Amino acid sequence: PPFAVHLLRRLPSAPPIFARAHLLPHQAQHTMADKAQQIVDRLKGEKDYFHSVTVATADGTQMLASTEPAPTEEDILKAAKAYEDRDLAIGEGLDIRDRHYCVSRWYPDRGLVYGRYGGSDFKNGENICAYRKGDVLVIFTHRSPYVSARIIPVCIRLVDEILA
Repeated sequence: PPFAVHLLRRLPSAPPIFARAHLLPHQAQHTMADKAQQIVDRLKGEKDYFHSVTVATADGTQMLASTEPAPTEEDILKAAKAYEDRDLAIGEGLDIRDRHYCVSRWYPDRGLVYGRYGGSDFKNGENICAYRKGDVLVIFTHRSPYVSARIIPVCIRLVDEILA
C-alpha cells in the first residue's frame, strides 16, 4: 500500500543492507580494510591460539591486513588458488613466510584448506589454515598444544561474527 511506502521513506535511517548498497567503491574498500584489521586483532587477541594472521581478498589479489612479517603476494595468491583445484592444493601445498606447509584437508565448499609444517613432530610443527568467507580470505597459523579441531571453529566463529 502507498501508506507503507510513505512510512518507509520517512524512517530516520535505512536498514544496513540498503546503506551498504549506496557506498562508493573507495568507501566499501575502506570498510573491508577495517573489518580485515578487526579480524587480525580479534584472532591475535584470542588467548595465544593464533601465531600469525593474514586477511586478503578472496581472489588473493590484495592483502588487507596482516601480522608481521606479512606473507608475499605470491604466497597469498597460491593460497587463494588452492580452492580451485584439489590436486594443486594437496600436491603443491602452501608456502607462507618461507615455510612450506603440506595440505592435508581440502573442503572448498566449507571455505577451508588446511595442513601442517613439520611432519609428525607435533611439538615443533605448525599448522596452517585458509578460511574463505565471501570476499575475504583469512590465512592463519597455530602451534602446539592447540589442534586444528579446536582452533578452526574459533576462527570461523570470530570471522563470521565480524563479517556479519
